[in-house]
Amino acid sequence: MSGTVVRDLVFKRVGERSLMLDLYLPSGSSQLLPLVVWVCGGGWTTMGKQHGEGMAAWLTGYGLAVASIEYRVSSEAIFPAQIQDCKAAVRWLRAHADAYGLDVEHVGAMGDSAGGHLVELLGTTAGLSAFEQDGVCPEQSSAVQAVCAFYGPSDLADLPNAEQAVTNLLGAPAAEQPKLAAWGSPLHYVGPQTAPHLFVHGDADTLVPVRHSLRLAKALRGHGVEAGLHIIPGAGHGGGEFRASDEVKRLVADFFLSHLKP
Repeated sequence: MSGTVVRDLVFKRVGERSLMLDLYLPSGSSQLLPLVVWVCGGGWTTMGKQHGEGMAAWLTGYGLAVASIEYRVSSEAIFPAQIQDCKAAVRWLRAHADAYGLDVEHVGAMGDSAGGHLVELLGTTAGLSAFEQDGVCPEQSSAVQAVCAFYGPSDLADLPNAEQAVTNLLGAPAAEQPKLAAWGSPLHYVGPQTAPHLFVHGDADTLVPVRHSLRLAKALRGHGVEAGLHIIPGAGHGGGEFRASDEVKRLVADFFLSHLKP
């Protein structure tokens, strides 16, 4: 990757825990940089910001800055800690945009699996105070202008092969707490204010079935919101069809460039 990498920037502290991000900046730009916030997956039980490096390697080639962020996993804190952390990162990045040449008006979000769920929440819950109350740069907005979700769960009550992960996230089984499951589900928040989305999903995914992206895309379109949908035949939950595909890379880059490049 050509450009600059600024690692381990602390954007939030929770007790003795420091949440950090790595910022990847493309080289050769004299203009403010549109930003994509990368949120990695891992069933809400594991995560590592280093997993964003591969995405940054090609997104920066299109003149996009990339911030790969940390968030608390379910063994550290139950929902909504995860989305609160993601929103804190977006606000912190806006507050420190001048130091890194970032365009605060053009911020996107991208994630896979559990990270896809969290970026869908970023795109659907702008301004929802329950997810904002952590004191990090409260004067800034956590809204994003575009979201790309790879095989993200949109309805926590509809994950039969990941029930334990959802229970760990919510602190209770979704079947026993339907209101809690709805509170954590992007599908619950769709409205005209929702950011444009691009969904990439495999039709052979048994962990997060493709109906999650299909239903959320339909809901967005019902409110007049752009919802691109790229279904990969035979693809499961992740794999080379997503990360190594030139077709997918071009599709994602075009989507972000269309919404984030001023």
